[in-house]
Amino acid sequence: MTPPRQANAGGLCVGRVYCDLVFTDLPRMPSKGTETFAGGLSLHRGGGAAITAAYLAAIGRPAFLAAHLPAAPFDASVSVGLAALGVDLSFCAPATSPEPQMTVAMVQGGDRAFLTRDAGKAIPPLDAGAVRAAGIGYLHVGELKTLAGRPDLPDLAEAAKLTVSLECGWDDGLTADVAGLIARTDLFLPNAEEKAHLATLGLSPSPRVATVVTRGAEGSAVPRG
Repeated sequence: MTPPRQANAGGLCVGRVYCDLVFTDLPRMPSKGTETFAGGLSLHRGGGAAITAAYLAAIGRPAFLAAHLPAAPFDASVSVGLAALGVDLSFCAPATSPEPQMTVAMVQGGDRAFLTRDAGKAIPPLDAGAVRAAGIGYLHVGELKTLAGRPDLPDLAEAAKLTVSLECGWDDGLTADVAGLIARTDLFLPNAEEKAHLATLGLSPSPRVATVVTRGAEGSAVPRG
């Protein structure tokens, strides 16, 4: 593991940025051939990288985001909103696909389901020298799928002397091949369902990586063993 260079070092969050349509107060989850009416609807900036960057900025830490922003008409609202929160977008780039990159989130009671369209590339090229010059000390990857698509990110982190944290995210296309990538991070943050899904692939927490399982309103836990 690489120690951070300075206590107030900035964080670079990388991963897909979505426009989230959040449907709330559902009487039931939709099923095939039926229709469900939501009690509420709101639009948000989404994706683990963008959310983490916003939280870092909110607690007064230098927060940088590296992503391809969603295509029009959502690009302006997403970029303006993130900048207003204090997130530095200098490592971002325009969308590489004209298709909207969106997530539909459906909320019923304490349960959620998601339908997502990811389009184009997740993140633009990154240069270790530029990252060092920005005073960045750690790298946060917003989803395991992004790391699988950009396996060079651990090399970037080593070159720039960054610690690495990784969210999991759900992806039915993941295979056991991601074990080596997870092992090159310092902190892994799956939720309970994601951890169980990885276990079906034969993956268990690496003793070399600090793993924290998030459990929503129930907090988080560190697996034993």
